[in-house]
Amino acid sequence: MLSTKLHDALSAMEKLIEVGQMNGSVNRVFDIIEMSSRYRPESSVLSLISYRAKEVVPTEVEWLTRLDELVDRYYKMETRPNIRIKVSPVFYANLNWFSTVLLRIPLRSS
Repeated sequence: MLSTKLHDALSAMEKLIEVGQMNGSVNRVFDIIEMSSRYRPESSVLSLISYRAKEVVPTEVEWLTRLDELVDRYYKMETRPNIRIKVSPVFYANLNWFSTVLLRIPLRSS
């Protein structure tokens, strides 16, 4: 379990990120939130998913791995319904994009 002081510090940093006044590494803050996500408030994890979803870009290297990690951690392993619901559109949007691209690839007969 995380100490109250650490929770409070992370929450304060999240508020700075929300208003665009975070001077430190936003990615590092979300890394810490991710490591402690099972102890963080739901709102914190929802912000984390929104942030991580921006990294799931089908035209980028490792996008499928990132999507798989996001779905695995916050849909398959998570028990809080709102967090699971937050991941669904990320998954389906990327699946839709990927399937659309695949349909455009002409199939060659051997």
